[in-house]
Amino acid sequence: MINQVGKGLFVLNGEIVDYLYQLENTTYRISELFDSEKLWIPSHLSNDNVKKTQYLDGFENQASMIHSFHGDSIGMCSPTVCYHCYSMLSDKELIGNKSFTATGKCTRIEDEGDSLERLFNFTMSEIIFVGTQNYCEESLSDVMYYVKQFLDGIGLIYKFEIANDPFFGNKSELKKRAQHLSGAKIEILAEIPNENRSIAIGSINLHHKKFIDNFNIDAECTACFGWGLERFIHVLMLQKGDKPLFELKWDSFQRNTNKFKSDIRLNTIKNEDSWYRFQGEHYWVCERDLNKLQFEYDGLFGFVVIDSLSQLQKYQSQIKKGIDVMTKELYDWNTIWDFQELQKRINDGVIFYCQIVDDMAVHWQFQWFNKVLISDHKWNLEGVLPKDSTYGGHWWCHQEYRHIRNLIPSLFNNLAVHLKSIGMSRDLGYVDGWNWKAVGVSKKLKYTDSSWVEELKWL
Repeated sequence: MINQVGKGLFVLNGEIVDYLYQLENTTYRISELFDSEKLWIPSHLSNDNVKKTQYLDGFENQASMIHSFHGDSIGMCSPTVCYHCYSMLSDKELIGNKSFTATGKCTRIEDEGDSLERLFNFTMSEIIFVGTQNYCEESLSDVMYYVKQFLDGIGLIYKFEIANDPFFGNKSELKKRAQHLSGAKIEILAEIPNENRSIAIGSINLHHKKFIDNFNIDAECTACFGWGLERFIHVLMLQKGDKPLFELKWDSFQRNTNKFKSDIRLNTIKNEDSWYRFQGEHYWVCERDLNKLQFEYDGLFGFVVIDSLSQLQKYQSQIKKGIDVMTKELYDWNTIWDFQELQKRINDGVIFYCQIVDDMAVHWQFQWFNKVLISDHKWNLEGVLPKDSTYGGHWWCHQEYRHIRNLIPSLFNNLAVHLKSIGMSRDLGYVDGWNWKAVGVSKKLKYTDSSWVEELKWL
């Protein structure tokens, strides 16, 4: 089935070819969930597009350049698939967010080349995303969800791990470190049996504006997912031994109807003190030092403090309208609450901070004092808070109002003013690890890393 015809070059035949087609089809089945447009691509890049990729700035040793018989430079054998998509979109108007998928031959001249583990010429299947930053981030999170389902379904032994992105083609150690910390590239590492090591069989990449600027693409961001077909099958056969691969669940993934998001930072966060792993998931634990915040009530967006049942009754109609919208938006939230639960919380000393716009509560946050019961994720964790501390949770904002300038900061600034006025010094909280956009927003609101979970007396 495996026939070497030169260094780093193999001709494959028999059932291994069928396995390769199975894996390629898996890529296309996943891409259909994003309505991806299929591309048929060439095997090399023109000299102009080689310059735009900046691949030679850091990986010239892996590049395979093409010259005519007379020595004229023609271009470079493509080291990856997505470059062709960016070349296609260069200087063209892009309407809305777009997804593309393609399979093609890639060439990278690496040190080895005597097995399917590391080839000079190999096949890569990719799904490429071009559009807004949010679209690319959301799409990568969903891709991770589908890929994880598939890998778990076929029983592959693997892990996700943060890595430096070779797409950026820069030797600077500082830049590589920055990429590492930002989670620009996540590798899918598969275990090699009996060798105590793993190798990358694919990757998930967020490029930000790199190729947008280089190729003059009419969008905010690019991203891609891809895997090397030969290496993937090579590792899969090593792990499965004599087991026929056709017995595997090649269709073991389904559409992400619940909008579950895999943690895009995964193994990065486990090394940070403020990230905690609980029941298989990661969470960012944070707090605000209220004494360091200098805010005044801004009077914007109908800020209201609901700290009594009489105050709740006053705004009952507007709040119920907001709860109705929340219930429809978060239909799959396992700890959804209603107006009756809100009454109980207020009666127990919880404060409900909200903003009323267009005669409806459109944005809110709960704050607990003395004791807190964290019921999210079915945890049911009860803890005693320090006297000067409050715990904030169950934040929500109406989707149609989220992008109103300063709406979210206004609530949290006014909330901080009120908390300080009643003697609070620390505002504690956490963010689900998958929701890395919310982590970013929280940091802008002056939340910082914290270890408060270790300070609480858990009951």
